[in-house]
Order: sequence, then structure tokens, then C-alpha cells
Amino acid sequence: MSLLAAPFPQPGPGLAQAYRDLDIAQHGTPKQRAALGDVNRLPRPWVPDNLSRSLRRELWDWLDDVVPWINEHHTWQIGAAIPICWDRHPHLVLELTTVTDLRYRAARSLTGDALEDWHRYCLPAFLDRMTYRLHGSCDTKHTTWPGRPRHARFETEREHRWTRLRADLDTWGAGAPARPTSTFAGQPTTRPYRVDPDTGEIVDDE
Repeated sequence: MSLLAAPFPQPGPGLAQAYRDLDIAQHGTPKQRAALGDVNRLPRPWVPDNLSRSLRRELWDWLDDVVPWINEHHTWQIGAAIPICWDRHPHLVLELTTVTDLRYRAARSLTGDALEDWHRYCLPAFLDRMTYRLHGSCDTKHTTWPGRPRHARFETEREHRWTRLRADLDTWGAGAPARPTSTFAGQPTTRPYRVDPDTGEIVDDE
């Protein structure tokens, strides 16, 4: 016999400890929080750049278990399934870390509200964005990034672009007006005006 629904994959020991530390940072006593040191330096499992090499390895192992779990339990049509080549799509890697984190924390909640939000909003929105971006291009095999040539041109133009931007900065620093001239009701003016904070309307003091 097989399970009707397999349990959600769990993180490795290092990531599990990271979650415990984050729980203490949010809900622990002052003494417990002080023992953590600078909480801003705590690893956050949903941000790969924030992790050490060993935690990053655990994250990749975790995602490699979560992706087939999502495909088996939450998708039906092939177009909605996360492609095998998910690791070759930066947008999928970055979003999957958040999807995985939210699902893990929702299951640990004392109520089902967060899990319902994950089912109703988080996962469907992620799958919709993925389907829109990929357009089925990786259903049978990986397709290289169609936007690569355009991105290459962007990088090639960077030096020329910054030549123009530096020229603008040099001009600005060489005597440009400290405040640009604005227009109101078709009439050029440099006279300051007041804005009503409640309505957003310009108040004419004259």
C-alpha cells in the first residue's frame, strides 16, 4: 500500500537549526535572543546568497526533493509542472526557495491558515508565473535563454551608457540649477509651492 499523500520534504540539519534560530529571534526571551548575537547575520534559508557553502548545499538537496513533490502532488497537466531543468533557470531557483520556505513554515503553524494561503495564493501564483515565462519551452528538453542576445547587447552597451551618464553627472556638478524648473498650469515657475497632505492638491498661497 502507498500513502495517499507523501509528507513534504524536510530540510537538512543545518537548515533546520537555522529555522530554530530564526524562531528564537522572533519569539524567544531577551536572554535567548542575546545568545544568538547579531540577528541580522542569521542565515535565512529562502535567500541562497545569505547561506554558507554547507547550508547552500543543503538548500539544493532540499529543493531537489521539493520539486518532484510539488509536481506529483500539485500539478496535473505537463505545462504546469516544474521542468526537470529548473536548476538552469535562475528565476525558478530564486522563487522555489521562497515557495519551499513558506510551505515548510505553514506546516509548522498552529493553525491551517498559512497552509491554506500557500495552496490558494502562493503556489498557484508561482506556477502561473513559471508557465508564462517558459511558454512550454522546456516541456520535453531544456531551451536556452531566448533573451541572452538582448542581455549581451545590454552588457556591451554598458561602457557607452556610462559615458553618457558620467557626462550628465559632470554637467550637473558644473553649475546646473540646484532645483529643476517645474511647471504648473502651463506656466514655468521656480516658486516653491505647498501640498495639502490630506488631499494631495497644490495650495496656492496667493
